[in-house]
Amino acid sequence: MTPRRSTHPPAQVGGAEQARTYHHGDLRAALLAEAGLLLEQEGVDAVTFRGLARRLGVSHAAPGYHFADRDNLLLELGAQGHVLLTEAMQSRLDEGVDVPLVSLGKGYLDFAMSHPQHFRLMFAGVAGMDAGAHPAFAQAGSRSAAMLVTTATGSADPTHDPARWLKAWALVHGLATLWNDGGLSEGFAVLGGQAAFRSIADTILTDAFPARGRR
Repeated sequence: MTPRRSTHPPAQVGGAEQARTYHHGDLRAALLAEAGLLLEQEGVDAVTFRGLARRLGVSHAAPGYHFADRDNLLLELGAQGHVLLTEAMQSRLDEGVDVPLVSLGKGYLDFAMSHPQHFRLMFAGVAGMDAGAHPAFAQAGSRSAAMLVTTATGSADPTHDPARWLKAWALVHGLATLWNDGGLSEGFAVLGGQAAFRSIADTILTDAFPARGRR
């Protein structure tokens, strides 16, 4: 979520009405749509096979025909999150308003603040899962990481100037995590809430990665 809501509406990751209109053969997509909605509304602990089956009006065994286990479903949601992250970063880059690395950072915050539960799941949430063995998650995560590395260093090779891309990632990921999990919302309420935080965060990004002429 960004201060410019009309310009960057949050991407939709699912919906109860959409999910319940599935027909035969679309149950997997319906499960993912409902799981994405439930994730953002109630958190990862609420995403269970039995709960999804109940919400969609199917048998408790039905989700198991489409996902090997709950971890597999959650990794699919994590992959979905990386796709949305990549789209958010690309959207800002396409605007061409800021220095590329600043644009990418703003897109990163756009996604993280509008989809906080997906953001948590994609990183800390997959700890303990065999994420590397899940092709969709691995591929989507590699694409979002490659966009960051390439934008930061001008090379797709992560061994080229790792300090540069790590600085960028640490800064923007830290800002996102501080807002989502650091309890800043209460303190920023007197300053203008989320809009005030984004204004300050965007200024931090601009100062950290100025145009070459300003160095």
